[in-house]
Amino acid sequence: MIKKQAPGETILKVGGMLLLFLGVMLAFGSGNTLSLATRGSADSAVIEYLQQNNMTYTQLVASTVMVLAAGVIYLAAGVVGVKQAGNIKNAGMCIGMGILLVAEVIAEVMVTMNFGEFDPASVIRMLMFPAIYMVGAILNWQAKNAEKQ
Repeated sequence: MIKKQAPGETILKVGGMLLLFLGVMLAFGSGNTLSLATRGSADSAVIEYLQQNNMTYTQLVASTVMVLAAGVIYLAAGVVGVKQAGNIKNAGMCIGMGILLVAEVIAEVMVTMNFGEFDPASVIRMLMFPAIYMVGAILNWQAKNAEKQ
């Protein structure tokens, strides 16, 4: 018997893989700023970095925390998306992870606005991968609900 494919499986897998890739890049990419943030605001290397990037120590810590949090959230959502893409019974879990992704982007935008560096185009770029993920999750959710009827 041929197994019927979940309608959002391919989109959710692609979105999940993109999020996995991005999560790894964010997690490893934040290593440099994490090492600077843990040194403290009086360290000469930290002072030099802050001056070069025209930022405060608070901005450095906030951006480091946001990048690490985003990396972890993207990795978790990516794993859930790839593993659960073909299982419409767990579509709710994928929807929940998608909501978490969007909440992370909103939090990141709020922090960015607080520091005065808001760029509407960056919001669109930040929402691209979560949007792909959510489309697949919603398609599976709809299939799950249609199956119940």
